[in-house]
Amino acid sequence: MCYQIEHCIEEWSTGSLRKAAFRETDNKERYITHLKDLDQWQQLNPAKIRKICKHMHDRARNRSGAPEDAVTNGRLSAAALEEAKKDLELQTGETDSE
Repeated sequence: MCYQIEHCIEEWSTGSLRKAAFRETDNKERYITHLKDLDQWQQLNPAKIRKICKHMHDRARNRSGAPEDAVTNGRLSAAALEEAKKDLELQTGETDSE
């Protein structure tokens, strides 16, 4: 998210909006740099950082009006996951034909 904010600041850097395309090629290095910084910060005190992040998440969720119990289950149904689990139990993972 830091790289997205940086992109928006650049769009408004002249005091007027100068729309710019948001492309991976332009922002990849920015993203990697911010991610490394965040990883280093998290390593300073993982338990405390986890609490801070949870607090920020909960506050943002609350202010957005999103329900607390909003859960995304992904795209696979429970039945599809159960079927995949059964299929995997029959495989060794050692051959190309599996």
